[in-house]
Amino acid sequence: MDKTLVALDMDGTLLNEQKTIPSSTKQYLRHLQEVGVEIAIASGRPYRAIKPYYDEIGLNGKVCCYNGGVAIAPKEHERIIWQKTFPLSLVKMIVETIGKEAFVNVLCEDMTTLYLAYDNTAMDSYAYKKGMDLKFGEDFSKLSFNPLGVIFALKSEKDRYKLTKLGGSSLKGIGLRFWDNSLVGELYFDEVNKFTAIQKIAEEKHIANRNIIAFGDADNDIEMLMRSGIGVGMSNGSENAKRYADMVSLDDNDHAGVEKTLRLLLPGI
Repeated sequence: MDKTLVALDMDGTLLNEQKTIPSSTKQYLRHLQEVGVEIAIASGRPYRAIKPYYDEIGLNGKVCCYNGGVAIAPKEHERIIWQKTFPLSLVKMIVETIGKEAFVNVLCEDMTTLYLAYDNTAMDSYAYKKGMDLKFGEDFSKLSFNPLGVIFALKSEKDRYKLTKLGGSSLKGIGLRFWDNSLVGELYFDEVNKFTAIQKIAEEKHIANRNIIAFGDADNDIEMLMRSGIGVGMSNGSENAKRYADMVSLDDNDHAGVEKTLRLLLPGI
């Protein structure tokens, strides 16, 4: 029997609205591992915000973070399988062109350092500070690393178009997208997504795309849902995610939708 890889998004998928995982789901995922199913986490979160859940479940597979910008093997001394960073020069150019005064805050981070332009609460929902080398300062010339993640929070709607244009036209292959209707936007790579990293993991394990089952609820899961053998859009997810999926989960993230659907897709395991 060919080996199966299960790729799980976290927020809105594996995690319920209280940001917890049902005990029955954790137990079932451990069982799947024991019988040879590869379990991978695929999240937009940074690695440090995934690892506590990974340990809580008792996983031994791989983790994709930063929406596919990094694939890491936690049980192999945190070996980096795949990584894609943004040029620091682009961040500096954007901030200098628009003007520092236009931003509530700017976040840049890699695996060990978290840099915030201002020491305020504007990024508290996105900045996982625990265990990081935390730095503040609006002078981005002090930055010395190419970031894995870059988030901009604007003060005014009037600068939204300018930020989108600068982020999307300055360097080929890089764009800038806003989160819903907010003034918070992030840099992204046109050709990098969650499936990019999942595929790197599958290749290492000699798992064909047709044997990947992926779960997701949001637009940043679409490529993973489209290109996996079976893409499962969460019933609580966005219409886009469900439109591009092969099927919709049997229940939502508050009612163990991942577990229920996997039991259907992997009968007898």
